Amino acid sequence: MSATNSTHQQQQHVDTAAAHDVEFLSVAAMSGPDGQNEPMQDNPSFATLVTAAVKLSAVVQHEQASNNVAVTGVPLRLLDVQRELVALCQHDLRHFVDVYCDGVGHIYPCISRDSCIDALNLSLQAERDGMAPQNDHLPSEDLILVCLVASLSIMNTSYSQIAKPMVDRLVAASLALLPGVATEAADIEAVRCLTLASIVSIYRFEEASSWHFLGLAITKAISAGIHRQRQTDGAPGDSTQLFWALYKLDRRFAFVLDRPFSIEDGDMTVQLPQAGASPPGSQSLSDPQSVFVWTIHYAQMLSGWRRHAGIDVDECYSGFEYWRETCAELVSALRKSGATKATTVSSQLISVLALNERQLSCRALTHLLVLSLGQTDTEALRCNVCELIRVEVPHLLNVYKTSLDAHDVAPSILDAYDIMGAIVAFICALQHPRHTAENGATVLSRTISIADMRIITMATDVLQRMAKRYNPVLDFQELLWNFLSALEQRTGDSPHSNPAPGNHPMQLLQQALSTCRLPVPYHLTVLMEAAVK
Repeated sequence: MSATNSTHQQQQHVDTAAAHDVEFLSVAAMSGPDGQNEPMQDNPSFATLVTAAVKLSAVVQHEQASNNVAVTGVPLRLLDVQRELVALCQHDLRHFVDVYCDGVGHIYPCISRDSCIDALNLSLQAERDGMAPQNDHLPSEDLILVCLVASLSIMNTSYSQIAKPMVDRLVAASLALLPGVATEAADIEAVRCLTLASIVSIYRFEEASSWHFLGLAITKAISAGIHRQRQTDGAPGDSTQLFWALYKLDRRFAFVLDRPFSIEDGDMTVQLPQAGASPPGSQSLSDPQSVFVWTIHYAQMLSGWRRHAGIDVDECYSGFEYWRETCAELVSALRKSGATKATTVSSQLISVLALNERQLSCRALTHLLVLSLGQTDTEALRCNVCELIRVEVPHLLNVYKTSLDAHDVAPSILDAYDIMGAIVAFICALQHPRHTAENGATVLSRTISIADMRIITMATDVLQRMAKRYNPVLDFQELLWNFLSALEQRTGDSPHSNPAPGNHPMQLLQQALSTCRLPVPYHLTVLMEAAVK
């Protein structure tokens, strides 16, 4: 355990140091004049940061440890990958491109299906013609995009375990080429590759490298002016779609892990994607793009909650209710579309979107609960939020288990934080007064029922499954049980209701927080401390 903690502390130190550099570059780019597009390939600091981010990846660290040399390149032929995938999974690379485009690609649309297929065909044809990946006719970014999309897709299928060595090879090959592409390729392609590298790292439970790739992608995007709309621009296109995917990812890190914003709302003039702009009830609701746009609205909504000090919590709640109703209509329309046009809207896509809807809802409710703490004039609102949490969290856990079991949706490190945040909010909501069904009066029941414990156990089971991908997630389980023990001490439900001085509920909680290998977000610490006071 000591060796593990030492390694974790070293990585945190590297993460913190490099994060300052990424933040500096991002802020500097945001403050630049409109239309600024300085060639970042001439900036040695940027190239150094990309290389440092690559070295944080577990697969690169493994290669370095086994070979005792720096990884300068990983030989990979897509034709060989194609043959191995067909033999192992009975599917070729084109199939896995479709898996991405029909699933995760709708949440983070970094590349279109046509562009990805073109990149795949070019790469395969170049190998047949005997070209090297660095040949002018085959840009390295094509190979990176194909490898990252394929690895992300394989992780989200039933082949994730048997094809794990293949995923490692694809990721290693991509990261070996990434520093050169990030500093030499066209800005839009560099941003695309860095963004996909960040998303893949999330699913590989590599928070540090994902955060770094995200910061570097944002730095490059802002420096290139992708966040601004120019008079010469026409309708929103590929770069616009990519920027909003980047924006969503930035906001997810911000609200799941309490990270600072890297993209400032006030400096953006880029248009939203057009699909989904029609009001609820229109035909466009059956277009998955509609959900993408509404998730952007969600990210903007939560940005407003953090950006404005002393914001009216009732106003926040009203905005959330409107978003929740419209998003539910969108997902419902997609589900109906999938029932009648299975080839248009896949069952996996419906599962991914339904899960995303529940995650966003529970995340917003958790932050609303935090916002309402300490405000005596929001008691009625807090009661409504707690009631919604008690309803929504079991739904989230059920949908998540179904996604894992029936649709092979891969868990991610941010999913682990979402599940942890949701169950902490659920436990805190159980401590809040509840309305009685008879006369509308409120009752205070701090005892956790058997039914409630089933929900908590379901959450720990989900975390247990995630821990098979990344062992430190087990610490969230331990933290949950210690949190419950602290609550028992406080409420007198424990046989040790008169604890020794060293076992005071708050001390128990603080000790559990300090020994958790994963950093606990500030808003969850606030909720747990408020519950045990």
